Amino acid sequence: MSIVAFGPHPDPIKEHGDGVAGAIEKQKVNTAIVTGVTAALLADPPPCLTIIEVSHNEGIVTLKGEVGSAQVRAKTEQIAARHPEVNGIVNTLHVTPRARRQAK
Repeated sequence: MSIVAFGPHPDPIKEHGDGVAGAIEKQKVNTAIVTGVTAALLADPPPCLTIIEVSHNEGIVTLKGEVGSAQVRAKTEQIAARHPEVNGIVNTLHVTPRARRQAK
């Protein structure tokens, strides 16, 4: 597992307060960040069929799944880190021979 933290970014989630309205706004922000990171990954896909789960909570993006190489794992983390609302990455992507075989 790799955990990467970035410099201070304003946390849009903390600006919305508590209660139902705050929870709804937090969910909108989470969804927008996950959508943005996913779109960036789709725009620069790995060289093989790979399923990567992207989730977000309080500025931290978590990447889960299997990839075919350490280079794909690192590149995926770099792409996710480019999103302006991402404050950190938890990279739990596993490099597996099975993922490499599926790419052939």
